[in-house]
Amino acid sequence: FNFIGAAPRPGTVHEHLYDDELVVCGSARHRLAKMRRVPLAELASERWAIQSSQHLWVQTLMHVLRDHGCPPPNIAMQVRSMRARLQIWSCTDLLGVTTKRLLRQAGTPFGVKEIAVAELRRARPVGAIYRKDGYLPPAARRLIELLKARLSRPA
Repeated sequence: FNFIGAAPRPGTVHEHLYDDELVVCGSARHRLAKMRRVPLAELASERWAIQSSQHLWVQTLMHVLRDHGCPPPNIAMQVRSMRARLQIWSCTDLLGVTTKRLLRQAGTPFGVKEIAVAELRRARPVGAIYRKDGYLPPAARRLIELLKARLSRPA
């Protein structure tokens, strides 16, 4: 399971499961969390806690900022653990990027919420990827069917 492109690579099959959306997030107490819409330029002075500067969502953040004439993000720390990032975002003024689905499922208990930056909202399709002519066990086929049924409903 991974992000899937518009067309599968040769010899593979992509089965779309759902679309996930990139969002900026931070503590519910963060000054930007109180705004209905945050201009992209407001992010210029913010500091960030991210997974890795090579992560897809962070690369998207960097490109959008650059394309709008903003400086690159000021990365204060890189933390691999999602739980640790949620804790850091909840008790500091550091911002992060994550998916809307994950934020809905895990952000609330930590007091982490979406920071509404319209220019950074990006949807990415997520799906199952497997070999076109390879053996797909019945259990894997059933798992894909169950995920499609479950994920087609709102989280």
